[in-house]
Amino acid sequence: MRLRRRAVGYIDDIRILWELTAGETEEIIAERSALERKRLEDSYRRNELLAFNIGALCRTAVNAPRQFPRTPAEAFGRKE
Repeated sequence: MRLRRRAVGYIDDIRILWELTAGETEEIIAERSALERKRLEDSYRRNELLAFNIGALCRTAVNAPRQFPRTPAEAFGRKE
């Protein structure tokens, strides 16, 4: 019963659930769980990079205000 409830959350069309074996359903759950875990890891990595960049900019603004970039493009090396 627990496996079926979890599968319902992972399968877009509920009618497909009745055509799958327990093994196929478990594979779908494992694959979707792995995808979700990877998505969260990527999100955490982006948040860490953002926090690092904010800290670096704050440090520069406080310690060397003349070196502080005037625009975001200048801060991150983009050419506009």
